[in-house]
Amino acid sequence: MVDHLGELRVLTTQQKRRDAILQMACKKAVKGGDRLSMEEIRPLLADMLATNAPPTCPHGRPLVVALTRSEIEKRFRRIND
Repeated sequence: MVDHLGELRVLTTQQKRRDAILQMACKKAVKGGDRLSMEEIRPLLADMLATNAPPTCPHGRPLVVALTRSEIEKRFRRIND
């Protein structure tokens, strides 16, 4: 029982550290509406690809969305719904 309590304390500390890191990442993240130059975008994409980072923000929101050709054509009114 005492060993289990020690494990819970470690997990709590690890979770606190993880939460703090996620919060720092979120505060420093590029936000919706932020304007980036191509010089700023390229290293972000290269880092994401090089680290096999999941294509989501720390909260699980997608960073990348796949669009079919049909969806793109609809958005640019090349075809009707």
